[in-house]
Amino acid sequence: MADDYQIGKRIADAGFEIVLSPEIVETTVPAYSFAQFWEHQVRWARTMRISRPAGYAGVAFTFALPWAIFLAFFAPTRRWSWTLLAAALVARLAVALRIGVGTLGDRQVPGDLWLLPLRDLLGLAIWFYSYANNTVIWGGEKFRLEKGRMYPIARAPSEESKHPVESKPQR
Repeated sequence: MADDYQIGKRIADAGFEIVLSPEIVETTVPAYSFAQFWEHQVRWARTMRISRPAGYAGVAFTFALPWAIFLAFFAPTRRWSWTLLAAALVARLAVALRIGVGTLGDRQVPGDLWLLPLRDLLGLAIWFYSYANNTVIWGGEKFRLEKGRMYPIARAPSEESKHPVESKPQR
């Protein structure tokens, strides 16, 4: 589970330096249903949560736009709540444009900007849901995550004998 993270962590723990490549890797996202999207996002979120629990807890603070939307909804008569929402929206749009268009050269980003609030609200919902349990679906099978390893639900390990599943990374 999280093999790229685990490899990097072990290299860093051994005292070596980790550097990011300046190369941009192009990827494509296959067409899939909302259920498949949700399953993938939850698996990714739970993998991050299990790999770095304290850091993942802090991810909640990165969802400025959804929190500002909730604030404006619950304090609609407070001008500062709307000011905060406007600032969060402008910042979110600027980041999306800078990274999407400026760094990645994705010309589709400007036409999809209207989806950012929905995507960010969904991201926060996934963050909350990632704490519901330690199970994921990967390759059509259900697994329990424990200490950076995946165990098939059908043959959950006993304390005497734990046999993690070796799996190839999914990209």
